[in-house]
Amino acid sequence: MEDNEAQQAMSIPAAPPHGEESLEIISTAASHSNSAIRKMENLKKLLEIYEMLGEEEDIVNPSNELIKEGQILKLAARNTSAQERHLFLFNNMLLYCVPKFSLVGSKFSVRTRVGIDGMKIIETHNEEYPHTFQVSGKERTLELQASSEQDKEEWIKALQNTIEAFQQRNETFRNAIAKEYEDMPVEVSVVCWKCSDYKAHLEYDGNKLNKVCKDCYHVIIGCTDSEEKKKKGILEIESAEVSGNSVICSFLQYMEKSKPWQKAWCVIPKQEAVVLYMYGAPQDVKALATIPLLGYTVDDAPRSADLPHSFKLTQSKSVHSFAADNEELKQKWLKVIHLAVKGETSECHNELQVSLEEQRESSRMSEC
Repeated sequence: MEDNEAQQAMSIPAAPPHGEESLEIISTAASHSNSAIRKMENLKKLLEIYEMLGEEEDIVNPSNELIKEGQILKLAARNTSAQERHLFLFNNMLLYCVPKFSLVGSKFSVRTRVGIDGMKIIETHNEEYPHTFQVSGKERTLELQASSEQDKEEWIKALQNTIEAFQQRNETFRNAIAKEYEDMPVEVSVVCWKCSDYKAHLEYDGNKLNKVCKDCYHVIIGCTDSEEKKKKGILEIESAEVSGNSVICSFLQYMEKSKPWQKAWCVIPKQEAVVLYMYGAPQDVKALATIPLLGYTVDDAPRSADLPHSFKLTQSKSVHSFAADNEELKQKWLKVIHLAVKGETSECHNELQVSLEEQRESSRMSEC
């Protein structure tokens, strides 16, 4: 009996020589897939919050991550009664909102946006109002009351962890930038005229005031751009930069609400296959607008006899109408957009890009 078992054991084929390597590849692929799923789920959640806030807050950004949300009470200095509020905690900011008690439209109105940079959390003790704590930021200080001691501890822990993670990221950036500057002699540093007004004290140079670029300036001094600057940064991605590495790009007729039709160079880049960029022309350095496509409804029924190859994107109050020059181009756009609105990508993107090369060249030639 033992001899038979030994023979059976010997007959089992040995593991393939590249088995471990294959397992590592599979594990890496699974990790990337899970990461992509988490990112799409986070983006979907951001879109939901965007609608809850009446589509007025610029929060739909892949760099934003929702950490925690929930109801809270605000202690009013002139009022003995606490007032109901709602918090949305992200990795870089805290949105302090007032509920809207309406059956339609937005559910919350943003009262204050408090940046995580420079934020401090103080646990307070109030005999009349238990479970209180204070959130102190550059923009405002909030006196808050949780529903229970456990709720209070959860909020404080989430806020503290977010602050620590934010500080750690900033410290990593500062160290990296300081190392780059340390390797470059200050006297040979060249700063263009656009950055000549930005100066910062550099530790490696005896804390002397030196000219730095705009990006380094914001990182070194630890400040953040305003909402307007963030929007501007997204729009200032050059057309050539995204068109050269895109899923699809071409001229389309565009109309928003009751405005007249206008011609726009439209691009969906590979790196952001769920965002549509619109430019006045292929050589423009600044986009006219961007549309995050995730969650939109696609209606491909023509709306005008003059523009038969049209389609429409709808999400809540946002309506965007497009029209292609021919039915073939329209179907190519719809194929990509149908995937983008669901947060999906496909190998067909490569095929679409190849098939559009001639169309792009034709469009560019027509502009010359």
